[in-house]
Amino acid sequence: MDEIYVISDYREAAQLLLFKRMVKITNNLGYRKLGWLSSKNNLEMHEFCVKHGTTVYSEEKGYLQYRLAKYTIQERHCLSSN
Repeated sequence: MDEIYVISDYREAAQLLLFKRMVKITNNLGYRKLGWLSSKNNLEMHEFCVKHGTTVYSEEKGYLQYRLAKYTIQERHCLSSN
């Protein structure tokens, strides 16, 4: 996926649902981590990411790279390893 944007009127309701769906797909496919970029200036997204167990992996060219590891996916998001 190249880019996803949720209109601000729907962001609160949709953001967590989209995040959980991406985490579930990642887990079901057997991947060990989920990563994405977000603008360094997007404080709302940063707070959301950190709240849900992601870490900032790196920073470059105005973007933060976030990563969610498999153990965090399984433990924090209550998904089995199957």
